[in-house]
This record gives sequence, structure tokens and C-alpha cells, in this order.
Amino acid sequence: MDNNEQRFFAVAGLVLTIIGLLIAALAVPLWQPWLEELWANPLFLPLVLAVLVALLFMLAFAYLIRDWLAAQLRALRPTGSTEQRYLKALLRTFGVTPALLPDRLGRTQSDLILLEAFSPLTLRPDTTRAVRQGAGAQDDEYGGKEEDDEGDIAVPHGMPGKRAPHALGARLAAPLRWWRQRTQCSAEPGTPGAEIWRHPRLLILGAPGSGKTTLLRHVTLVCARQRLGMMQRKRQENVRQIYGWPTCPFPIYIPLRAVTITAADHNLLHVYATALPSLLKDALPGCDSAFFERRLQRGGCLVLIDAFDELRDREARCHAARLVAALPHGPPHNPNRIVVTSRIYGYEGQLDGTGYVYRLLTELSLAQSAVFIRTRYAAMATLVRQIEGLRPDGPLRWDHAEQANDLIRRLPYNPGLRRMSRNPLLLSLAVALHYSQQGTGRALPEERHELYGNAVRLLAFDWDVRQRIGMATAQPAESHALKTADRLALLRELAWMMFERSVGQQDGEAHALVREADAQAKLIEELLQMPSFHPTMIGSQPSDLAQRRIAAQEEATEIVLQIGQRGGVLEKSGKRDSSGSELIQFVHLGFQEYLAAQAATQRDQAQRLARILAHGEAHPSWREVLLLYAASHDANPVVNHLLKQERMSSTLLAGAVLLEPPAQLEPALQQVVQAHIHAIAFTRRDVNEQDALAALQQLAERRSLKDQIALLQASQSAPHSLVRARAIELVIGQHLVFADRPGTDPATGMRTRQAAPPVPPPAPELLPLLIHAFHNDPHHLVRLAAGYALANGDPRFAGEGWMPELVHIPAGPFLMGSSDDAELADGDEKPQHRLELPDFWIGRYPVTVAQWRRFVAEDGYTNRAYWTKTGWRWLTRENNPIAWLRRLLTGRRTQSPTDRRWHGPASGDDNLPVVNVSWFEAVAYCRWLSAKTGYTFRLPTEAEWEKAARGPEGRIWPWGNTWEVGRCNSAELGLGRRSPVGSFPDGMSRYGVHDMAGNVWEWCATKWGKDYPYQLEDEWAEVYLAGESIWVLRGGSWYNEQKLVRGAYRYYYSPRDRYHYYGLRVVSHAPVGGSGE
Repeated sequence: MDNNEQRFFAVAGLVLTIIGLLIAALAVPLWQPWLEELWANPLFLPLVLAVLVALLFMLAFAYLIRDWLAAQLRALRPTGSTEQRYLKALLRTFGVTPALLPDRLGRTQSDLILLEAFSPLTLRPDTTRAVRQGAGAQDDEYGGKEEDDEGDIAVPHGMPGKRAPHALGARLAAPLRWWRQRTQCSAEPGTPGAEIWRHPRLLILGAPGSGKTTLLRHVTLVCARQRLGMMQRKRQENVRQIYGWPTCPFPIYIPLRAVTITAADHNLLHVYATALPSLLKDALPGCDSAFFERRLQRGGCLVLIDAFDELRDREARCHAARLVAALPHGPPHNPNRIVVTSRIYGYEGQLDGTGYVYRLLTELSLAQSAVFIRTRYAAMATLVRQIEGLRPDGPLRWDHAEQANDLIRRLPYNPGLRRMSRNPLLLSLAVALHYSQQGTGRALPEERHELYGNAVRLLAFDWDVRQRIGMATAQPAESHALKTADRLALLRELAWMMFERSVGQQDGEAHALVREADAQAKLIEELLQMPSFHPTMIGSQPSDLAQRRIAAQEEATEIVLQIGQRGGVLEKSGKRDSSGSELIQFVHLGFQEYLAAQAATQRDQAQRLARILAHGEAHPSWREVLLLYAASHDANPVVNHLLKQERMSSTLLAGAVLLEPPAQLEPALQQVVQAHIHAIAFTRRDVNEQDALAALQQLAERRSLKDQIALLQASQSAPHSLVRARAIELVIGQHLVFADRPGTDPATGMRTRQAAPPVPPPAPELLPLLIHAFHNDPHHLVRLAAGYALANGDPRFAGEGWMPELVHIPAGPFLMGSSDDAELADGDEKPQHRLELPDFWIGRYPVTVAQWRRFVAEDGYTNRAYWTKTGWRWLTRENNPIAWLRRLLTGRRTQSPTDRRWHGPASGDDNLPVVNVSWFEAVAYCRWLSAKTGYTFRLPTEAEWEKAARGPEGRIWPWGNTWEVGRCNSAELGLGRRSPVGSFPDGMSRYGVHDMAGNVWEWCATKWGKDYPYQLEDEWAEVYLAGESIWVLRGGSWYNEQKLVRGAYRYYYSPRDRYHYYGLRVVSHAPVGGSGE
């Protein structure tokens, strides 16, 4: 519900209430005798109060379901409003997606219902772009998650502002959390829903066919359906259930490939409104630029700008970026959100510095590919039932679930298919081919060029092939008996002509578009030269040249007419050139690139190969033509030419040729290329970091790095940190720093972490190399990768490592708090003052998962002696009204003290700080550790923690007074999760204490509310720890920015709360064996 609607309903309700009160007041004389009789009844007043309470509950319930009510009211409105017409046109135009296959009856199955065929995608930060721009330049932190008192609700949240707390807040924590859940995005970090909601300006980059357009169209459809009141709650079609959003934005979908932006344009909305009639095939009166401007000024819009890279040239993209940046942001309380998509290679930084956050569409994981295949097959089954006139649940001649499982079973064992399955478009083609080859015994192709070839043949009405594999088809009405091979020849030459014409033009889109008239002329020219084209015009008389020309014109006209029907290889682009002629294009650029490459192998090979080599490096699409040519033909001249150039880009392109892999390439030449790529990755110092990383990735994809020890040894001398870090990931076989899975790794939540594959224990022979990298590499990314690799076998926490290592903090005064002129300081940090403390010992690191696991495995959660009285009641849910009501309703009156025990991973994560720990549990851990060791352990007081972090001189951050990215795990680093303890030795305090800034918040023994100057008292006495107070947290986390990770920053929370960035550290007043000075 947008703001204007909320205001309307609020004002309408207020007016009706006032009118009702006036009528009631005027009628009081008539009701007076009757009221006096009622008032005399002793039950009247309780009844009135009960009615008032019921009304209040009804109003509250109506407020909670206001979005649903608004949708129902919208559905009852007249259907002629401008907004409704626009939304319905979006549904008509973009509600389907190509099926990419013919049906069993010889007709073209062109469209699947997008809502049924869509599969979830994953976004991740562009780590390498962040490194190039400086950490934190394009990314802010991922959201954390919280767990409620019942342990089963987890929602992202931000750090709330400071407020005066009260102990009552601890008991209201669960209702407040429930309320926050309603008003915040509940999607998992890394999912499109979370990223779009969290970043009002989002740029999504992806490879060709990675699902960018499909994602934006799906978002558009879901929002349009809900705003039209068409969603069905049973099918989970609203934005809350699909994308986790608390409200439904108004979608504005702008496919830039369908609009023409010129230098004279100053308003993107005007350009879009002008193109709407042809884009949506509807006049849509009222949908002018003024309508969209008003809508954006009201706020609550979601502007989805697709295919930024497909604009004509760099100048057009720069101009478009200025128009995009000028779109209204909307009111602060109801902002507009803008999402832009682009190919990775086609984006040149035009939106840099305009507030856009970058996210990459990741390749599909094996699990995601399986979901994609099942979803696609189910949608195909629905379509086939519709075509064959069956009921929605009617039986088919084939089982879509069985077919999907058959294809899924092939994925791990077919390297080429597995590689293709990472791309949604290629996987769609694989599903189509698998469907078309049912019962034939034919294997799916393994290489990209073969898959493109098969798919193009399907889309080009490959009737002959389908007849050979036993498919019952009806021959289409072809007036001149043009065979499939002839059609493919026409498409090849048309694709080549389009590329050829683009040479020398400034328009970067020239290769992808052609006028209908030019395409028809080219088709006529090719038909006249085609020996197999022998039409019969009248009776049985053979055709002469004039008749052949007439027939060619008719055939070309028929082909062009078919362009308007979805499901073929060509389609109308919706654009026109300067003369007003309509432009057409291939349905996917990859098809055109494949056909152009094939054209170079069929005619004028030498000249066309020279053209490919001349432009293969300069333009991304020519580059794809080169790769597809080399893969399907003779790669030797291509590789020889590239190596002779002696340019870094040429050598890397030669390495990319090896990845396809090529059909013909001399082994000696392969070895030469391999040696060059290896040198770029590991030894050459004249190479930039991105090229070195690309070379390493090529080696990995070719499976040239099988010797793990040799790989680690080679990487340790590599000049670039990203290469050293990525090499560790390749050895482990998982993404550790370069995230490549949903969520943000361990810190996103226990359930997400358990679903992710655990890091396996490193092989014994790798341990020395990983330990050396963790302790000695100068770059934090490498140390992080090594630390994550050691998460299931870090020797620091093996054996007796469950005992925390302590650092001595000498007695003496230190400077506590912040000065009056401190720029980042809050008021509760003042006044700054000197405080004298006795010496103590503090944990070198936060308590880790391995150390906490020992507490869980023993009697930590069963021995009442370790817990405060309030903590034990919390643990066993005593005096909990929700638990009491549940026991009353279910009849279960016994409670186990393990109801709320920590449920972390049973193995792994050894060197990560333990999180999801309440203050009650932190106190119990200290008492358990004291009983276990015979030494007194406790939580640090707020003053002790601050001295250990800042030293006697009161540093702003543990390392000093100048902020430096890379010295701690904060939001500026962009890691988005916990890090192995000790990963930032450059950020430790002067006493040698690690992770005092960022990583995880740490509970203290101090109650919140102490004013400065700080007064010393016994903060570990039983009477001090009793009750429902609010307790201090210090240090900040990976989720927080530099202000909140300062040593002087103070925060607090309820002792009941568990968060995925709350941990602890211990202190002792006596030296413990193995502790350092």
C-alpha cells in the first residue's frame, strides 16, 4: 500500500468516525432514558470495556492485514485506471518466457508461463571490483540475523539507534522482534529480494544468458499481480512470500533494448513513455511521462532497467547513466528503488560514483541447476497439457518428474553438460534438447557450440531431425519446400552480414540489429544463389530466373513475417532506425555469434577468418565469434595469431580458446599456451591483478592444477594477493573469500550454515603451507582464505586448545571515553577521564566455536550451578507466558533444560568466533570454565574491555587513530561474515589482543546505564548479575561501519537475545598456564 492510499484510508476512516460521533452526540437525548437503565445494570460497564477491547483488537488486526485489504479494494475498483491498464499490459507482454522447443504435434511451443518456469537466482558482491576501487567503495555490509526467544524465527535487521533501555524491554523483546519482522525484509542475504530491498540503487551484472532479464520480468510480474489483487495466498505469489518484502512496490519495467535514447533526450521517463505503445502493443492512454513522474514522486516504486549494455555505444551508455541518475529518489520514508542490469563485459563504469552497489549473478550451483530443471520440466508439462487439451492434472505420455531426474543424474558425470548447466539460458536449451530426444538413445552434446547448433536447429523448425528421432510431426506449410539445412544457411549468412556491417561503425549495437528491408534483401540474395532452391510456380513447369526471384521474394517475406511470432531464432527488437524502419534481431546474441562463426567455416574461409582475428579482441561479441569458430573448426591459425600479438589480452584470449575446447589444436601449441597462462598467473610481475586472476581461473577450468601442494607452493610466490587467495580456494575446492553461494557464509545463520557444504579438513601435507600463509602473508584476503581453509583443523584450537589463551594487561591508569571534540563520538562516551585498573588477563581471541563446543558437549546446559537464576528460567522457559500457553494447550508440562541450548555445527568452524550466544549463556560459559580449570574466569567489565582495546593512551581503534581498511573485519571490508580469529594481526591492540574491532560484538559484565566518569564496583557478584537488566556489548562486528567498531563505542542489548554477530571474550585476575604477557 503506497503513502497516498494509506492517507486516503486514514482520512476516510477519520471522517467517518467524526460523522458517527456527531450523530451519536445529537441522538443522546433520545437515548438518555435507555442509557440510564443500562448504567444501573452492574454488568453494563464490564460489557462496554469488553466491547472496547474487542474493537481495539479488531483495529489492530485490520492494520496488520492492511496490505491485503488494500489489494482486495484495488481489485474492486473500476478497471480503467491508468495504473491498472499499465500493470495489465505488463502482465500480457512479459508474462511468458520462451520454451525453446517444439511440441509433439509439430507446432511451436513458444511460451511458458514465467511465474511457473522461474527458478531462484543468487547475487554476490563483486569482490574483485571492490578490490580495484578500494574496499567498501561499492559494497556495504550484509544484514545480520536474529533469533527470537522461541529459537525459530530469524529476520535481518539493522543496528537500531540508541535509546534509554529498561528491564521491561527484555521481556518485550519477542513481540518487538515479531513487529520488526513485519516491517523489514525477511529474505536471506544474497538473494535478489534481500539485495534489491537493501540497496535502493543496485546494479546487477551477469554473463550472457545468466537470467538478468528473466529476474527483472519475474519481479515485475509478481508486483503487478499483487497490486492488481490477483495473487493467490495458497500459491505463495505475493512479494512477502517470494522476495521477503514487507510492502509491494509499484513496478516500472524499462527494457533499454526496446527504447532509443539520443543526445537530445533529457528525461528517461519521456523516452520510455514514447516507446510504450510499441513495447506493450497497447496505446495505454494516460501513460505519459507525467504519469510516471508523479508516480515516482509519490515514492514506493521499483524501477527495473534492463540491458544497459545493449545501448548503442559508450556515449549512449554515458548519457543513459546520467538519465538514470536523475530519476527521483522519492520521499525518505518511502524511497524508490532502481535496479539496472548489464552484461559484465559490456559495462564500463558509467554508474560508478552515483551510489550504485554492484552485485554479480552467480553461476547456478549443482543444487540450483536441479531446481531449475525440475521447475522447467513442470512448466513444460503444464504447457503440453494445455496444447493437448488435458486437465491441469491430466496424465501425459511422459513423466516430467522422471525426465527431470534423468537429466539431473547426468549433470555430475558430464563435464560439458555441467559447465553449461551453470548458465540458465544454456540449461534451458539443455532441457529442451533432453525433452526432444526422449526415447532416442542419443546423448546430449557436451560443448557450447554443439548445444547452440542443436538449439538453433530446433528453433529453425528442424522437421527432418525430429522425424529421424521418431517424433510424430506435421510438415509445416512451406510454399517452396525450403529444408532445414537451407534455413540454417540463410540464418548463417544473415548473422555474418550483421557482424560485417558493424565493422568501423561507432554504434556498438550495430552488429545486433538489422533493418527488416535489409534482412529481406539479404535473404533474397542468398536464396537466388542457393542450388537447392528450386520452386515450382505453376503446374509442373520449371521456374526461370524471374520466377526464382518472385519465389525468393515470397520465401523471404514469409520468413520475415514469422519473425513476429515468438519461438523462432529471429524477433522484432521494438526499435527503429533514424529513417523509421523497424529493426530485427536474433532472440539471443549467443545464437547470432554461433551462426556467424559457422558462416566463417562455410564460405570465404580465409577472408572471414582474417576479419574475425582482426576484431576478436576489440569487441566482446566478435570475441565470442572467435571462440566459437575455434571450438568448432581449426583453432591452430587462431591461437598462432593470438600468440604472435604478444599482448596480455591476446594471450588470455588464446587461453580462453583452450577452454571450449577446440576441435583441432596441436598438442605442442596447447602446451605453449598453457605455459604462458601459468606464467601470467604465478610469476610475471608486469601483469595486473585482474589478468593474473583470469589466468588462474583458466588453469582451474582446464583442470591443470591437480597437484595441490605444487599449486600452493607456486601461489605463495605469486605477486598478487587475489591469486594467492584464490589458489587456496582451489586447493580446498570451495569458495572461501570469493563468495559463491546463497547467504553470506557462516554468519548468515545456523540454518544457512548447516545447509552449506562444510569446509573439509585439509590434507596433512597441506597444513604447513596453510598455517604459513595464515601467519605470514601480508595481505588480509590471503590470511582469510587460509583461515577458512583451516576451519576444520586449526591447530590453535585442537587438543588443549579449548582453553582460552590469555594476554596480560598491566595495572595502571588509562584514558577512557572520548574527548569533546571527537568527531565520531556519542554523548554516552563523555566526559573522557582517566581510570585506574588493577592488572588482569584477557582472551587473546574471542571464544571460538571449537572452545564453545566443549562447553556444550559437557554439562554446560544441564548444570544449574553455572547459571544465574534468571538465566536458568530463560533456559528452561520457566515463567514464559508463551511457553506456558503452549504447555497448557498441548498438555506437555515437562521441560528439558536443553530447549534453548546452542545448536551450532557439530564440526567445522573451529577457528571462527562463536555467535548466537546470549548474555546468560556467556555467564554460564565463564562459570563452567572456572569449574573446569580451577581458575576464575568471567566476562570483562566495560572498563577492562576498553583498556585492552585502546591501551593507556586511548586510541580510537586498536591500532591507532587513523582508519585503515584491511586492519579489521568491519562493513568497509565487504566480507559480510565472521572471520577466523587472528586474521588481522595489523589490527591488534598494543597488548597483542586480536579482533577488538569488528568481527563479532562481545558481551561484557557491565550493566547498561553507567554514566561517566566510570565508577568501579564488583560486577561479578551474584547480586549484581541477578535480575533482568540490560547488558553492555563492545567492539562492533563485521556488520558495522568504522564508527561502531571504535574502542570507545558503547552498546547494549537484552540478556535473552542471540544474534549472529554476538559473541564473548573471557578475562581472569590470575595468570593461566600457557598465557602470554
